[in-house]
Amino acid sequence: TDVVNFIESTTAAHEASLHQLQMENSRLEQQLMEANQYIEELHQTIAMMQADGVEVVLQIAPFHPIYYAYMETSPEYTEILATEDYFYSLEDTFGVQCFGGYDPTDFGMTGADFYDAQHPSAEGIYAYFGVKRAEP
Repeated sequence: TDVVNFIESTTAAHEASLHQLQMENSRLEQQLMEANQYIEELHQTIAMMQADGVEVVLQIAPFHPIYYAYMETSPEYTEILATEDYFYSLEDTFGVQCFGGYDPTDFGMTGADFYDAQHPSAEGIYAYFGVKRAEP
C-alpha cells in the first residue's frame, strides 16, 4: 500500500504540474498572438503613412541610467531591450529612419538629465539631441 500511495501522490503532483504548464503555455501563446497583432498593426500604420507621403521617423527614447542598468541585468526586460534592434531593422524593411536608443550613455546623459526613470528634463532633451542650450 505504501507503493500505491506513493504512485497516487506522485501522479497527482505530476497532473497538477502538467496543468500549471498547460496554463502557462496558453498564457504565453496568447501573449505571442497579441504581440504579433501589435507588430502587424505597426507595419500597417507605417505603410499607410508612407502611402500618404509621410516620411516616417521612429524615435527611441533613453531610460534613466540606473533604470537602464537594472534592465540590462534583469531577464524580464530582455524582450523590451530587444525592441531597439527591431525598430532599427524597420529601416531596411520599410525605409523608415530610426533615431535614438535606450542607453542614455550613448547620448552623454546622466541621472541628472532625468526627472524619473523614463522622462528626461529639458537639459536631458538637449543632451539627447546633441544640442547645446542657448545661454539666456
